[in-house]
Amino acid sequence: MSIQSEKSSRGSTANVRDSDSEVSSEDPKISTGRKTISEIVQSNPDKRMRRKRGIIAPHAPLDTTRAFTDLQYDKYAKDEVSIQQIKRAIMSNDFLKNIMDDERLDAVVEAMSPQEFPAGSLMIREGESGSHLYVSAYGRFEVLKGGQVVKNFGSGEAFGELAILYKAKRFASIRCITEAKVWTLERRVFQKIMVRSGRQEQEDNMRFLSSVPLLQGIHPIELAKISDFLKREFFATGTPVVRQGDKGDKFYIIRGGTVAVTKRDGDGGERPVGVLKRGEYFGEQALLHEDRRLATVTAMAPGVECLTLERGPFTELLGNLEELKNIRHAVPRPSQQKKTSEVKSEIVGTMGVGGFGRVELVQYKKEPSLTFALKCLKKIDMVQQQQQEHAFNEKNIMMATPSTYIS
Repeated sequence: MSIQSEKSSRGSTANVRDSDSEVSSEDPKISTGRKTISEIVQSNPDKRMRRKRGIIAPHAPLDTTRAFTDLQYDKYAKDEVSIQQIKRAIMSNDFLKNIMDDERLDAVVEAMSPQEFPAGSLMIREGESGSHLYVSAYGRFEVLKGGQVVKNFGSGEAFGELAILYKAKRFASIRCITEAKVWTLERRVFQKIMVRSGRQEQEDNMRFLSSVPLLQGIHPIELAKISDFLKREFFATGTPVVRQGDKGDKFYIIRGGTVAVTKRDGDGGERPVGVLKRGEYFGEQALLHEDRRLATVTAMAPGVECLTLERGPFTELLGNLEELKNIRHAVPRPSQQKKTSEVKSEIVGTMGVGGFGRVELVQYKKEPSLTFALKCLKKIDMVQQQQQEHAFNEKNIMMATPSTYIS
């Protein structure tokens, strides 16, 4: 994958299709006398290719008419007890809980189908390639490693998640001790859910931003950059989102729920002003200057989720709002024309969205079957998490590695 600033041109960085490992080292020649990655690969290329085959899917021409347009999947009815059981199992799993929001979780629950096994059935075989996630509905199961039982578990457990997340081989076998029922989700359906939710979230954010009068007149390219700065924040019922008189440095768009707006009277009481709901916004003047809040905004039951945009990162990375409105993309500036002419690839769709950015599926215009993953990172998140050195190390290591999967 390639590491790219959201502020930079898409054609200005190396594009990398896959990497085996992450190593943090400022100098690829580590001073302990160990070989560099390049030396190891060159001295034993067969070993590297064997390892690669374990994590890379076989190459096949991309059917772009289906891959990112056919995002429909079957849904299976469940009672409330089953729904809550699946949700608890997923949110208790260390690998799954960090990539789930409410929309994705609901979609995963809807897409899981029932499957029953008789006692003694071997559901998962150690070392085999897997393609399904499971949540146990009822029954008893045992985990076998090298033929030895290492653990037993019952209902309400999620397992097999590495197969849909990383296409990893099964690290243990799972056998049914009793008759059992599980809920199952195929990797292909899981990928559709992730792509669909990532795309939908980006479209929603763009639509929210374009509806704000203060941001009207800004080119969609710049709005897309702004949408990458948005953060989700949840406020419980009765929590003041902003208080009248406080310094304003953040802009809010309501993504879900409602808020009550009140103002103080001369005698110190609170006077209702109105109610704001999904798609409405407040605090937009915070993008321009540090005015004091003119009203108090409080979350109503059952709570409110907001997309927030801070003035600091906004102005640091995009500059003054009025200057941003004056950017015209119809006629590229001289410094942009060369970069535009060099772009030989196009984005097919979003493969996934993570904590620091997103991964796009990209194909070469002249050879559509040649595809790769483009990793787009958010500068603001890397700076806040102090991950700059890690990002540069990742890029430098991949660029120093001789491989047909890196370009």
